[in-house]
Amino acid sequence: MVLTFVYMILIMKSQEAALEVINNNSQEQALKIFLQGLEPVETSVRSIREEVLISESDSEDEDFIDEHDYVVV
Repeated sequence: MVLTFVYMILIMKSQEAALEVINNNSQEQALKIFLQGLEPVETSVRSIREEVLISESDSEDEDFIDEHDYVVV
């Protein structure tokens, strides 16, 4: 219960900080601030398939995604 309260406070403070960034910066600058330090992650469909067990009965449903497509995670 105490942790829930602490998390709620952290969320509220994060929201306040985000609103301050949005209200005091241009849209472009705010996006740069929010995205600073993040790197795009690409996972191939093949590696996703390796991680997920696909039953033999679902094999006909697998073909809707091309193996060369990428999914951003």
